[in-house]
Amino acid sequence: VGWWANYVPIEYLKNTGTQYIDTGLSISSNIKIETKFQTFVSGWLLGATDGSNGRWGASSTQTSLVWYSKKTSVTDETYYNPNGINVAEFDYANGVTINGHYLPFASQQSYGNVSGHHLYMFFADGSSAKTQSHAIYYFKIYHNNVLVRDFIPVIDSNAVPCMYDKVSNQFYYNAGT
Repeated sequence: VGWWANYVPIEYLKNTGTQYIDTGLSISSNIKIETKFQTFVSGWLLGATDGSNGRWGASSTQTSLVWYSKKTSVTDETYYNPNGINVAEFDYANGVTINGHYLPFASQQSYGNVSGHHLYMFFADGSSAKTQSHAIYYFKIYHNNVLVRDFIPVIDSNAVPCMYDKVSNQFYYNAGT
C-alpha cells in the first residue's frame, strides 16, 4: 500500500480566520516559496514573527499583494488577480514573481529579525482576532534551491483537512483555533 492510501487529495485548503499551519521550517535568507492561492478576505498568506515587532511574509488583499521585509507591493492587476487564483514565487533574496511576471524588490525595509523563527501558512501575525481567508492549492518551500517541503491539500484517513508534505511524507495540521 502506498502513500495514497493515507489521504484523499482535495483541490485546496481554505482558512477562515485564526487557523494556520506551521511548516516546521525556520526562516533564512536562502528560502524560496512557490504557491498557488486565492484570497477571499484580506490578510497574511504566509509569514513569520519574532513575537513582538518583527515580521516577515506576504499579505494579500482584494487590491494588492504585499511582500513584507522587502516591502514590495503588487497592485497592478496585469500581474495580480485580486478576485481569482494566483501563482506566486517569493524569493527572499531576489524578488517576487506573480503569475509569471518578475518584480524585483522595490526597497529595503526592516521589519525586525525573524531569522530562525518558523514559517507559517495562513499566518495570523500573532492575533487571535483575524478574519482573513485564503485558499492554498499547493505550497512548495526551497532552501538553497533544494525542495524541502512540497505541500498539497488533503483529507487524511480520519477525515481531517490538512496539508501533506510529499518530501517528508508527513501531515501538517491546523495549529491555530
